[in-house]
Amino acid sequence: MHRVRGNLTYSNVISTLCLVLLLGGGTAYAASHLRKGSVGTRQLKKEAVTPAKLSKKAKVTLTGPVGPTGPTGARGADGQQGPQGLQGPIGPQGPGAISIDFAIPQDGSVHLAGTYAGVDVEAACTAAFSELVIKPSTGGPTLDLYGTNTFVPGAPNALDLNGTSGITYSSSGANHEINLDAFGRDTQVGAAFADYEIHVGGPTDCRVKGMVIPSGS
Repeated sequence: MHRVRGNLTYSNVISTLCLVLLLGGGTAYAASHLRKGSVGTRQLKKEAVTPAKLSKKAKVTLTGPVGPTGPTGARGADGQQGPQGLQGPIGPQGPGAISIDFAIPQDGSVHLAGTYAGVDVEAACTAAFSELVIKPSTGGPTLDLYGTNTFVPGAPNALDLNGTSGITYSSSGANHEINLDAFGRDTQVGAAFADYEIHVGGPTDCRVKGMVIPSGS
């Protein structure tokens, strides 16, 4: 150790220091002044280039176009029809309908049960006889009546009356009932028809019952 220290001189130390500085400076110079195109794949460390290091332009070149939309799958088969639901309750009578319920005195005389949509409904009744009269409220031959009647022996079933002054139905016997279902109007009152559903008489009940439903034509 004493021999080594004895051989060290100021000149040796300075020369060694200059050599170290020269070598270190040369490395730094070489690292900061690389020639263009001098770095290739062999000089790059594996996985050294990450997506964050790429420019936006470079990333666009690496992204392919969006592919076409795939075909829509086939529609599945329809399921079985479910059971039918319960029938709902019958609703109340509509506001346009007019109810008829008129007790007929059993004296055989014709009594007015009411005027509905310009048409008079009259009836007569006894214990063995019923009568229904439909006529225009204006009294002239201006009644139009189309429809049917039932439970009147011998009376025409089909109605096709145009411009009449009225029609009378009579029924007698054990089951003296009259049923009328027709469209009628008094042409002097208006152009609109009404549906007349009327029942008269019976062996135990002398009444006019039914409904009148005005229409728009």
